[in-house]
Amino acid sequence: MDSILDYLREATSGRGSLRFIIQPTVAILLGIKAGRADARAGALPYLMFLLFGSEGRREALVQAAKHVAKVFIAAVVIDGIIQYLAYGAVRPGWAITVGILLAGVPYILSRGLTNRILRRRRPGG
Repeated sequence: MDSILDYLREATSGRGSLRFIIQPTVAILLGIKAGRADARAGALPYLMFLLFGSEGRREALVQAAKHVAKVFIAAVVIDGIIQYLAYGAVRPGWAITVGILLAGVPYILSRGLTNRILRRRRPGG
């Protein structure tokens, strides 16, 4: 396996491919839950807040880490196990990249989109 792109192509069609459905789904559900809370609080969409918010950025990152930590850790551990079983070695960087793709990205996107949609539906939003 020469590159992470080759690995991802093979991983989505081989052993453990079900995780590419389950783990993002769990992260999305957690993101929706957090996005609803953000909308009720009148907060900026999550990614906008991280990029442009002036205060509380660190707390927001800590809160997100708490929400998605179990899903992210599961994604990294499962990927490491699958790498070991399939290839006899583990590449931690690849496992972390898969964890980010399967847990981090879906969480951030779903949290922000949920907040944005719900805020627009509110009167005066």
